Parts: sequence; structure tokens; C-alpha cells
Amino acid sequence: MIRIAARVAAAFLTIMCAACVALAVEPLETHMTPPDQPPIEAITANDLTPVKAMFNRDAAMPRIIVMISPT
Repeated sequence: MIRIAARVAAAFLTIMCAACVALAVEPLETHMTPPDQPPIEAITANDLTPVKAMFNRDAAMPRIIVMISPT
């Protein structure tokens, strides 16, 4: 009886986790930016000149730089 309850609980948790992941991933699939925000730009080259130009473009406003690495 305890094994059946444990299996039911594990199945329920698996289904709930899958549902949460599906709900969390859906907004990320569209890759749409709000109308007033410029699109996200990926810098893949070793030249950081485009980053400097984008950073200096709006010098009078607050800016945030986010660097994400796969490692």
C-alpha cells in the first residue's frame, strides 16, 4: 500500500513539475520585445566595439549590461 502511494505521489510531482516548466517556457519561446524596447543584440565576435557603441548611445539614461556565459 505504501509503495502505491509513493508511486502516485511521484507521478503527481512529475506531472506538476512538467506543467510548471511548460508554463515557464512558453513566454520565452516568442522572443518578442516590448514596442518601446530595442531588440536584444547578441555579440559573438571578439570585437567589443558594438557593445561600446550601444552603451554610449544613450549616455544620459541609466543602462544595464548583462553578460551571459554558457559555462
